[in-house]
Amino acid sequence: MKVNTFKATWLSLVMFFKNNPTKEKIIGILANKWPLSITEIRHETRFDETYPFTRQCVTELLNAKILQKVGFKYKLSVQWLQQIHGFSKKTLLHYQRGIQNNLLNKETTIVHINSLEELGNFMLESLENRLLEKKDKQGFFCMVTHLWIPFVNREKLRRLLTIKEDVHVVYTRNFLLDKVLAKVCYKNHVTSLTCSPRSLEYDFFLYNNCVFQIYFPKELISLMDALYSNNMNLFTKVSDLFTMTYKEFPIKIIITRNKEVAKKHREIVRQLLK
Repeated sequence: MKVNTFKATWLSLVMFFKNNPTKEKIIGILANKWPLSITEIRHETRFDETYPFTRQCVTELLNAKILQKVGFKYKLSVQWLQQIHGFSKKTLLHYQRGIQNNLLNKETTIVHINSLEELGNFMLESLENRLLEKKDKQGFFCMVTHLWIPFVNREKLRRLLTIKEDVHVVYTRNFLLDKVLAKVCYKNHVTSLTCSPRSLEYDFFLYNNCVFQIYFPKELISLMDALYSNNMNLFTKVSDLFTMTYKEFPIKIIITRNKEVAKKHREIVRQLLK
């Protein structure tokens, strides 16, 4: 990758992460008072950002279907609120009743996730609990089609970075955004990382004897290919990446707790990292 191309790509990612605090403020304001115009949103609290930048953030939230437009004003999307309410309510119930421990007691369990955002939250909770397995000095082993985009939420990112075990990652498609993520986000936070071009039926994570096989629909894989590709203009596609994260896709996770299955998947990663 040319240096100038890499620098432009890195700056685009910085812009994407930089947007997040402003978006959080916008969501917080509209949670208490709605609908509001962009000018009214800026008057509700102290905004250091310019009007055009605030408008850009509102547009990205609108494209992600987090906001909806009412004339010239904006409010939170009821559908989005229902989605996050359903997820948090179900997760709270699991924690209160210990269901997530029961979830993985069986040798094989199937879980259905509705978006990449839900998948990120589900995997973060699983990783924090070490996939509910006994501590394993071998660490985590992962194989993915494309490198996953890190959390933009600072608290979730902080929680992810508290996981100190070794992490070994293989990814199979070395597109432009994969290269950027590898150099900018993954290089300093994983123990070993390599690209091994091949066709992958499913992404997987494993820890000790627990394997998470993650099946993305073809439509989502095609969309990721397009957004990660060398032909994309990251300055105009950052909002598309944000939208893709929240868009509904049927994602299936097969969770298997089996020593031999885990050993087989671990050896695949180890061989490719040599």
